[in-house]
Amino acid sequence: MPLRQDQHAGVELAFDAEAGEIVERGQAVAAPSAPEGDMVGDHHVIERALVDPGDELEQPRPLEREQIGRQADPDPDGRAIEHRETLDHGFQRYRACRYTRPIMGTTAEERDIIRRLLDHDAQKSTDMLPAVMDNPVAKYTDPDRLRQEVDVLFRTFPIAVAHRSELAEPGHFLTHDETGVPMLVTRTESGEVKAFLNVCRHRGARIEDLPCGNARRFACPYHSWTYDLDGALRGMPQPVGFDDVDRSERALVELPAAEYAGLVWVVPSPGSDEIDFAAWLAPFREQLDGLDLGSHVVFKKWALHRDMSWRIAVEGFQESYHFCSAHRESACSNYLDNQSVWSDYGPHIRHSVPLPSMLELRDVAEEDWEYRPYFMTQNYVFPANFVQAMTDHVYLHTIIPTGPGTCVFQCVMLVPEAPATEKAERYWEANYNVVRRVFDEDFAIGEGIQRNFATGANESFVFGTYECGLHFGQKAIDDALEGKIAAPRR
Repeated sequence: MPLRQDQHAGVELAFDAEAGEIVERGQAVAAPSAPEGDMVGDHHVIERALVDPGDELEQPRPLEREQIGRQADPDPDGRAIEHRETLDHGFQRYRACRYTRPIMGTTAEERDIIRRLLDHDAQKSTDMLPAVMDNPVAKYTDPDRLRQEVDVLFRTFPIAVAHRSELAEPGHFLTHDETGVPMLVTRTESGEVKAFLNVCRHRGARIEDLPCGNARRFACPYHSWTYDLDGALRGMPQPVGFDDVDRSERALVELPAAEYAGLVWVVPSPGSDEIDFAAWLAPFREQLDGLDLGSHVVFKKWALHRDMSWRIAVEGFQESYHFCSAHRESACSNYLDNQSVWSDYGPHIRHSVPLPSMLELRDVAEEDWEYRPYFMTQNYVFPANFVQAMTDHVYLHTIIPTGPGTCVFQCVMLVPEAPATEKAERYWEANYNVVRRVFDEDFAIGEGIQRNFATGANESFVFGTYECGLHFGQKAIDDALEGKIAAPRR
């Protein structure tokens, strides 16, 4: 039976009466009013299509709902289905899908990115800066500079350490040590995210060794001093020996922390000044809101310890010039060659990498343009994170120095819904395998660069005029080390 199409709730839908499925088609359109009693929540959209016209009711009936059950969309290009339901209203019967994520329109910034790329294609050009940049090799190899980078970049700026689902409920906690600062991050009884130095206030022992878990109290293994989720000192054996101790002054040392855009952010050093996380991430607010990372789930999480400067790892995300050389057999054909568009938010950077299909938008009216299906977007959240938005899932990358010439690369793969079918599981696993292959290719080259520093062949590296992200990223690091950039305080 051919599909019949109806336009409802902001998207064009087709209903296959034989299969009993609603199929999304086409672009966003104006929506009619919903039946009486239907609700549209802040972060949900109701989409509906009419059942076969032969199934009309003989007389009007009140609106009735039948819960069909939670299902996952096996096509990860769409949103995850929270539930399906049957709606009888008047002489018509609806089948409806409620989705866990909203339909987000294309932003003005994204329309400008599309225009720029279409113009580049017509002019056979790309984003370019006025001049090349010489970058001294000492910025990668000088141990004194590395110590300064750690003291400034990795102590005074926010670092994303987790996805919110990793601290989903009160009592959930995780530990984090990669910055060199032992951190204990908790979800408190009130639902707030807090972070502390993972250090007992009695004699300095480590409080919690597990990487994650669920607890209401944390007991030091040395003398069993006990702390709650808010870091307060709640108990100690034989307290008579500490009658003069003010317990409020022996709480765990708190670190600035916040949950923002579905991610958990921590500044890895104590301080009385409260960090304004919203102001710090403001340049990405529109895009992060559109991605709705908080509704995603973790599909994979892994860490790679590599023998190369953290700067080399970061720079792999800051230009696409290398794609068709380093990734000739893996990623090259998936993107337009060296056709990135750059948005310098200083110190953050948006790197928009177009798929070849993006050129189809030349024949589409601007008001119908969609951005996400045609781009990989690599968002550098200064100094250590990348929020890499693919067409249907997202990666959170964190790159941290672990010593001279070494770093750890952490990655969290976020998908819209936990896979509920073997097909969905295979799809996401295939995406994971591709990105692991690409990273292996990058890091093999990066470790070779690190080894070659010892030859003295280069006193400086040269950044090409279209390697814009390298220019922007180096300037941001230099500015931060010179005190020209700081995380905003409230």
